[in-house]
Amino acid sequence: MEDLINKIKNTGYLENPKIGCYFHSKYPHLYRQILNETKSLEGTYKINTTLRARVIFILNYNKNLTLLKNGDKWKGFNRDIDDFIAKSTNSAKKGWDNSKSILKSTDVMSKKETIKKLKSFNDNDIFGKSKNRILIKNNPKLYKSIYIHSSQIDILNRSSKKFPSRILFIRDFDGDINKLLCPVCNNEYCLYNEQKKHFNSVCKKCYYKKTPKYPQKSWFKFTYGKNWEYEYEKDRKKISEMRVNSENWFIDKYGNEIGREKRIEYLKNQEKRISKLKNNGVSKISQDLFWKIYKKINNKEGCYFSELNKEILLRNNDKIYFPDFVYGNKIIEYDGKYWHNEESDIDRNNFYINMGYDVLIISSDEYNRSKKSEDIVNKCVRFLNNED
Repeated sequence: MEDLINKIKNTGYLENPKIGCYFHSKYPHLYRQILNETKSLEGTYKINTTLRARVIFILNYNKNLTLLKNGDKWKGFNRDIDDFIAKSTNSAKKGWDNSKSILKSTDVMSKKETIKKLKSFNDNDIFGKSKNRILIKNNPKLYKSIYIHSSQIDILNRSSKKFPSRILFIRDFDGDINKLLCPVCNNEYCLYNEQKKHFNSVCKKCYYKKTPKYPQKSWFKFTYGKNWEYEYEKDRKKISEMRVNSENWFIDKYGNEIGREKRIEYLKNQEKRISKLKNNGVSKISQDLFWKIYKKINNKEGCYFSELNKEILLRNNDKIYFPDFVYGNKIIEYDGKYWHNEESDIDRNNFYINMGYDVLIISSDEYNRSKKSEDIVNKCVRFLNNED
């Protein structure tokens, strides 16, 4: 025991309790020895099984468990005084224990009567601090009836089993769990939402599957209806102005004139960096298509794609794009199915059109898997020659 105490003292843990956060990794053998020597503490409170409690138990109590007895209960470790003390009576727990004993002898209302009673409840009766304690004190019969007639939702998540959700379940759904079935899939249950203070209108799976999410355009359409475009542009502008390295960010940091100059310098550096990255990785299949198109066009000047003259950069304010294939005022984009999504592609195409380009989209499914690859090449050539 004396040897163990000396080892603990040599670690400096007594003077600096913060050592405890890495004690097990720095002194693994000593850590295991402490655990083994203080296994008897595991039959008391959980707080007594912490490393600090175990060490104090060895140093100050010589591992004598009887010294921790407080009548028929155990003393608990207190971090503030770094010692074991008698735990004070929990008045809240005592109150609940008294209430439970009252409920045991209380009758239960019928489901119909319980629903009728709860129909008169408003939000002030349901939500707020200690509403369940007030009800159990004023009307223990109703309180017990709520729990009995809402037992069906015990299979749901933790939030759905709280006291307010039980009242809403009986008041608004007649205590019938089938009425909580998702109207979309009719398979999963709608769960209680603590922010809405009511049950969700669809289940979790259908919500993530069907409901549009911010900042998608579909979310703005869903939320604002006819005014969605105005709200969408306002939100995008707000986000861009808040973003680090936006024009406003440079102006706020360096002033109007210097800020604009530094912003232009930053964009030029970005163009160089992105250009290097962009031209390093391109689809080999797209380049195969573009070489076939290139061989068939008569005037080969002003043609740009990655393996010929590199892709050119188009920029307008914060937006930067590298079209796959540029010929005069014509752009051909080869969209691989895996890497593209519909919304961003629509934004990109509108960007090209607003800059005065005609755009033709060739999908990877259309060219890569088609046996008529020559037809696709001819289609592109006709587009470039204004024949289509």
